[in-house]
Amino acid sequence: MAVLQVFIHRGCMSEQPACVLADQIRKEFPACRVDVIDNQERARTLGLPAVPAFVLDGELLAVGVPSKDWLVSRLHERSRRPKR
Repeated sequence: MAVLQVFIHRGCMSEQPACVLADQIRKEFPACRVDVIDNQERARTLGLPAVPAFVLDGELLAVGVPSKDWLVSRLHERSRRPKR
């Protein structure tokens, strides 16, 4: 199962759009676990340059809130990759 982690900072202007996108992805990709994480220390430990940040299976996909179409495209690409 793919895991999409959405790192946010509560109260940030981008929090709501990031959470809305996370909910949309949960509905569209039920086989993908989507975790919304408000933990700045963990984000720093992972080397994320800023939040919101979208991390798929440990790989940084986007900093900021990407468009839904772009993120869906990345998820489809990932699902077509051979399993390691």
